[in-house]
Amino acid sequence: MVPTKLESHLKLYRFNSKILSLYLIKIVGLTASIGVGAATAEEGAIQHMIKIFSNLDVHEISTVEKNKEEMKKFVAIPTEEHVKMEVSYKDPCKEIIEEEMKKKRKFEQPSKLTRGDYLSKTYLGSIIKLKNQIMCDTTLPEDSGREMICCLTHLGVNLIQTLNKQPNIRSNPNLSLIEEKLQELYSESGKDSLGLSETEKKELLEDFRSHKIKLLVATSVGSEGIDVPECNIVMKSTRKAGGQAIYISDQSVLRRDLVSMEKAAVMHRALDELKQKGKEEIRKLIKLEQQNDLKHQEEQEKKLRELQNQKKRGSFKLVCATCKETEINGDNIKLYKQNHHVAAEREFLDRVKKEDIKEEKINQMIRKSIIYCKKCPQKLGKIFLIHDLEVPLLKIDAFLCKEGDKLRKYKNWKFVPYIIDEINHKDLEIIFPKLTTPEVS
Repeated sequence: MVPTKLESHLKLYRFNSKILSLYLIKIVGLTASIGVGAATAEEGAIQHMIKIFSNLDVHEISTVEKNKEEMKKFVAIPTEEHVKMEVSYKDPCKEIIEEEMKKKRKFEQPSKLTRGDYLSKTYLGSIIKLKNQIMCDTTLPEDSGREMICCLTHLGVNLIQTLNKQPNIRSNPNLSLIEEKLQELYSESGKDSLGLSETEKKELLEDFRSHKIKLLVATSVGSEGIDVPECNIVMKSTRKAGGQAIYISDQSVLRRDLVSMEKAAVMHRALDELKQKGKEEIRKLIKLEQQNDLKHQEEQEKKLRELQNQKKRGSFKLVCATCKETEINGDNIKLYKQNHHVAAEREFLDRVKKEDIKEEKINQMIRKSIIYCKKCPQKLGKIFLIHDLEVPLLKIDAFLCKEGDKLRKYKNWKFVPYIIDEINHKDLEIIFPKLTTPEVS
């Protein structure tokens, strides 16, 4: 389990339970590195570790020591090599493609296409989405729809024709670098071929299917990509220890990798230094951190109570933080289940635009759409399905709070100085229509 996720569960339990010792997990094996946080030296790394250990309520830490050399025999740790790519290379094909795409914009519907890099996944995805919408839109003039579909469909063909007309396109030197490195590794391996030919593979599989061969040794594709119903046992094995890992990257990625490697070295040194302190000293450090953490938690709760006591009733509006045009009255903002701030006004959905996203269940609610300001690209919040009701939940940092002529920005709802009334599910049913499933005839 990733440490941070486990930390949050155990930390919450420690602050609220007096019978911790009876039910708490006794042993935790971490599959993820404990890391060093923002630390760059051993002292800071130790503080980071103590904080994690305190959140996990650790009493003792253990790492492989006696059998470290034996463990290395069973763990595949490759040797690493970093190869720097050419940074100054400018892709001429990208410039040609972007220029061609600019010419097609006269057919586009600007409000329906994402702005930005023409070759980004977001932009190309919006083109596909627009094409599908055009094909289903019966309100468009016939010529207009046909022109746009033709433009979007044949864009790829036009680009290929344009690229073929370019006589002197410089090949990407980084691809040549990768090719050279692969050829070098291949020659060092001492193998005479890259493997079996397609004909040999087919003959081998036929022999296996017809029981001429009883045992087949293959790469991982053998366990998933080969259909042999008679095969009743599939054994998987990890690769042998050793091997070589080659990282081919530009200067920025290389620098980031070197920083990660240094942090890993700092982590190991800090862990060794921490273990040298002894079990009793480590427990004292963890207990002290827990006491400080609990004190900080109590102070935060006290500040939150003070903020709640200072809240007042008054008239205010929330306006879009970017264009300051889309707005909602404070009286129409309600608090659902003490945590979610609802735009409790059906007409609010007419003043925003929705973009459906992949549905995800979060705390008995289903995240369904993102809502944007109609006047600008500002994200205002999300629409959640709450028992088949489409309910808009607002992000306070997407708005400015308008109090008379004054505009104020709040990063968190708890800092908004006004009392926001609660709303229950019955009230939501009155405001928002329930989604109905169409009957199948």
